[in-house]
Amino acid sequence: MVYGGDEPIATLRKGAPDIRTTSRAAIKACLLRYIAFGWTGVVPKACHDALILVPVNVAPWLWCWPDRFLDRMSAADSVVFVLGPYEGGEFSTGIDTSELLNRLPANYSGGIWTNEIEEIAKLVSARK
Repeated sequence: MVYGGDEPIATLRKGAPDIRTTSRAAIKACLLRYIAFGWTGVVPKACHDALILVPVNVAPWLWCWPDRFLDRMSAADSVVFVLGPYEGGEFSTGIDTSELLNRLPANYSGGIWTNEIEEIAKLVSARK
């Protein structure tokens, strides 16, 4: 899986279409359309066959977050990872603190994007 700038990701998709990729434009296209139409049960084409990164502060805006949202994305052959908050046009590096992890529902079963795997893994294990 690869996250990167819009142009490099477009080039990678052409050369290696089997690699799951995403870019800022792809994330916005998927999530904004899902926020608008997710209540219908329709998963926008932009969310199919994708790597979907969901900022923790955007997640509550997603229809049926987290369980049905994760099921819908899985049925669309997509993989979901939650990351830290979207702030001022920038994405966080990840869920790197207990405070950010605690913003997720206790039963959250999707992926977690983090740079602090040792700490977050301990905290996730303690939640079970």
